[in-house]
Amino acid sequence: MGEFLRLDQETDGDRWDETHFLQELPGKWECSRIALGDQGVEGFAIASVKGNAVHVHRLVIHAAHRRGGIGKRLLADVAAAAERLGLDHMTLKVARSNADAIAFYRRLGFEEAGTTDRSLMLRSPCDRLRETPRADPLNGLRSA
Repeated sequence: MGEFLRLDQETDGDRWDETHFLQELPGKWECSRIALGDQGVEGFAIASVKGNAVHVHRLVIHAAHRRGGIGKRLLADVAAAAERLGLDHMTLKVARSNADAIAFYRRLGFEEAGTTDRSLMLRSPCDRLRETPRADPLNGLRSA
């Protein structure tokens, strides 16, 4: 759990604690993914089922591994898992102040689905994101 917490602390915005990571949500353990490298956790995506979509609660990539395709692969793996569950869309929320993340999601084909004062809700069909799965399922997070 320590690696996830340390990596999460490097991100902009609200910080997660252990209870956020361990909270039970529908489809969470089936849809969430982790990217492991030689040095440990390079990134992770925490997602769950909301209605007929998979919602990405958290996508975090270690600073040393950004712009290397890990985020795209994690989202593709989440999309593939969602499709296996019969879901056809992915949603996520991103801070309006996070221009790099907004540009990343738009390059992947996400479109605006709503707004608040501080964030954008984005949505994309899963089949637009899908590619050959390469990240490991997150099932081991509970015991880490």
